[in-house]
Amino acid sequence: MNSKTYPKPASESLKQAVREIIGGDGKAYAEIPHPDFATWPSKRKAAKRQKLIEPHLEYRGGTALDIGTYLGAFSHWLEDLGYRVTAVERNRQCVAVARQLRDLSGKTFEIQEGSFHDLAQTKFDVVLALNVFYQSLRRPNSFAQLEEFLPRLDCHMMIFESHDPSALPPVEGRPDMSPEEFVRFIAKKSGLSDVQEIGTDGARTLYKLKRPADGRAKDVPIDIKPAAPVKKAAPAAKSRPAKEAKPAKEAKPPITVAALALLLDAGVEKLVGDHIGCAVRQLDKKEHIRPKVSQGKRRYFRHRLETIEAKPRQLSVFSKSGVGAPNYLLQVESVLNDVRIEEFRAPHFYGIADLADGQREGRVGVWEFIAGETYPVQQASREILHRLVKAAAGIGTATENARVRVPKLRDRVGFAKPLAAAVETTLAILETRGVDTSSLRPQADRFAAHEESVLARLRDIGNTTLCHMDFGNSNVVFPESGPPIVIDWESACLGPPASTLRKLALVDADIHPELAALYVKTVHSLGGNANVADALFSMRAVQVYYSLDWGCRRDPHEGNMVEHAIRWGLTNLDFLEIP
Repeated sequence: MNSKTYPKPASESLKQAVREIIGGDGKAYAEIPHPDFATWPSKRKAAKRQKLIEPHLEYRGGTALDIGTYLGAFSHWLEDLGYRVTAVERNRQCVAVARQLRDLSGKTFEIQEGSFHDLAQTKFDVVLALNVFYQSLRRPNSFAQLEEFLPRLDCHMMIFESHDPSALPPVEGRPDMSPEEFVRFIAKKSGLSDVQEIGTDGARTLYKLKRPADGRAKDVPIDIKPAAPVKKAAPAAKSRPAKEAKPAKEAKPPITVAALALLLDAGVEKLVGDHIGCAVRQLDKKEHIRPKVSQGKRRYFRHRLETIEAKPRQLSVFSKSGVGAPNYLLQVESVLNDVRIEEFRAPHFYGIADLADGQREGRVGVWEFIAGETYPVQQASREILHRLVKAAAGIGTATENARVRVPKLRDRVGFAKPLAAAVETTLAILETRGVDTSSLRPQADRFAAHEESVLARLRDIGNTTLCHMDFGNSNVVFPESGPPIVIDWESACLGPPASTLRKLALVDADIHPELAALYVKTVHSLGGNANVADALFSMRAVQVYYSLDWGCRRDPHEGNMVEHAIRWGLTNLDFLEIP
């Protein structure tokens, strides 16, 4: 790296993206690896841990995996030490920022978006797992995924940081391990049973785990060697008076519903006015409440606006607070604004107003309001189902444009992943609640036996088509005239053809072939390619995986929605076309 060229300065848009990640308290979780952020406060300092870790690192010049890289501080450091680094991070915003910080610094390490248990390549010389695996203790399905991942991890050594036990109070149904019990679990499952404590950072302990030279069996009790004694530094020749502690900065409280209401009207007026190049004023506002299965109710507002000019014009918009992944949504919506076909259209997107310094609840999206009817798919007429199918086929016409204009376009369906272990864990917890799972156990075994072939078929079909992934119900509006209006594109991604139709797998199975055939016919009429067998399989399989994943991600103690989701997925395994 040419030090005269790098690091390049951080742009204001990058700084804003970092602020959005940091959120309301104004502190990054860890240091941001770029000099333009040197004075930005962080909750944890990398330097102390790096000082503890560096004497224990081996295999310099080899490969290293940084799990949960956040914004990449340790990946930058490992590359400076000579490692060929792969970083993995599940937070999409963090991945986007980390890649920019890497490029500005002239680094070359790879950053993969996703969870560690989704890694295809698991062979590395060194693995860094700093305060990350403890997240698997929070939910049963995550613990099952960690349990499946560790035996696949093929590395010479791991630097592991334990959790702060006070941050994980015991909860029924969740693995309850002390830091020492957890490191022994990690060591046993990974085969890295030569364990040494190397130091502490606050309430967390760092360990060095290695594959033992004598190749002893994993079932042998694992001893943890204590950290080497630290030599005391010589006393200073002259003591200095202690500096007066600076008062801590007061954290910004989360924005309340009342506070957001005060900011909303002016924020919407400014955003729309800036977008159309003419000041506007609000005439009235009406709240719309849409039921959400997993989140209670979601609040929307319809705003009737008027331009301030010689000949005023009126326009209606709707606003939605709590917008996630704003940069991604902006890019996807820009693509959809250009789609003009008779099968569907998206409402015009005015943009996102940040009304609370990056807090998610204060991020408000604003769209054109179009009046119309919505229909739950299970209650929709055949005519409405046919229009939904044609709209889903039409969405695919934006695929190539999205590939070009959305640099970080999600390239797969996130919940189509190995779930058998998580399903098993969730069933066990449901049983502790008195739920009779006897009829589901054979189906869970059947699912586990054939899951690999199902996922292989989805991969073979390919993630070739832009998909909505939350299509139907209240996200498709049927106006009095014109094509259906498709809203809420935050979950858009590439997926197998017809994955957009996953909710239609909930209607009478006898008409599924008819819907798949109409989808393929419409795709062909629009110049695309698809076949009925793959469309039918994708529509059904993706919904089975969604239902199982939804059930496994929720706390089984919260109510019967988890049982319902798991039961639907396991009783519809015939949709996966397995023996």
